Amino acid sequence: IGAEGSHPLAALALGKVLGSEGRCPEAVEALGAARSADPKLSDAVLGELQRLRDSFPGVPEISLGMLQILGESSDHKRSIQVISDLLDLRPDMASALAGHLDRILKADPQQAFATFEMGRALQLLKLAPRSSATYLSAFRMDATLGPMVLKHLNELIEAVPTCPDPYVAACAVYVARGKLQAPAQKIEQALEK
Repeated sequence: IGAEGSHPLAALALGKVLGSEGRCPEAVEALGAARSADPKLSDAVLGELQRLRDSFPGVPEISLGMLQILGESSDHKRSIQVISDLLDLRPDMASALAGHLDRILKADPQQAFATFEMGRALQLLKLAPRSSATYLSAFRMDATLGPMVLKHLNELIEAVPTCPDPYVAACAVYVARGKLQAPAQKIEQALEK
């Protein structure tokens, strides 16, 4: 890869060959070398990384390579989708992915889906109070996230029944959606714990 890295098209071709052989970490390295040698190849490298990711969704190096390129081009929408997929496949990477989400949210604090995904990352890190508040913020930015937010708040309630934050956040979502019976049930449920 070192020799091909100075020849961007050769590194790109090597990345494609390695990827076709299923040697994903090496393919990502070669593709990164191609892009480093010639930044104009970013779109081609990103396309190849996407093909690799479609074939090998559980290999985190591929998604992380994509996140690097997408982050540099400020393509937040695609970055968030890659992060969402990676959180599903590799919950053990929640801390690293929270860092990517933090950078996205610093650049664009009104990204509702990024805020929701940050809630998921915090939930996976077992930070129930912060996760609850983050889910509520996502809902306040985009009310269409309500069903997903409630699903995750209910998961938090099940996982940490003595933490009041998910109950309070769920009540706020229910009230905002005009469902007044549900908050009363959540308060009753919280008092039973």
